Amino acid sequence: MELHQTDTVLFAALTREDLSAYRLTFDALRADSGRTTRLLREILRTARRTLRFSPPEKGRLQVDVLPQKDGGCLVLFTVRKSRLRVVAAPPALLFTTNDTDAFLDLVCLLRHTRPFAAHTALYRTHAGFAGLFSFPNAEEARRGARLLSEFGAVRAAGRETRRHLNEHARAIRFDVLTAAPRPQAL
Repeated sequence: MELHQTDTVLFAALTREDLSAYRLTFDALRADSGRTTRLLREILRTARRTLRFSPPEKGRLQVDVLPQKDGGCLVLFTVRKSRLRVVAAPPALLFTTNDTDAFLDLVCLLRHTRPFAAHTALYRTHAGFAGLFSFPNAEEARRGARLLSEFGAVRAAGRETRRHLNEHARAIRFDVLTAAPRPQAL
């Protein structure tokens, strides 16, 4: 576990091994879970001991948990006036391929099927093509990963992935994923 602190935020970077010590994974983190609560309390105890971190007495902590590529997560404790809550970022997947045919096949499939991702963004990169897909939950992300892996490489994506693609890749028009109108029977 790696800890860092600013004036209002405590950052805790947890590896997959840190999570497995509490018999947790990123997908298993829940606000109502005893294991998650024990993990968060241990992080705060360690921060209090090593960094002398102590939130203001009248303030409350907002806890945000973001996935990391290695299976770990980044936990952000922010001093807020609201009550304690645990928020997990929605799962996102990065699809990449340098095969134009595979990319076009995927676009055709996405145009003619119901949307399976909450948000989709497609990009042209220096190495080929990329797609960023956000899902409402982990189960939908697993289903999406199975489908996307038939067309190229798939891996977990964080918030920094979208920023990187917006800066270093060219976005492909979003309306290409709008389903073509279906012919109507007479």
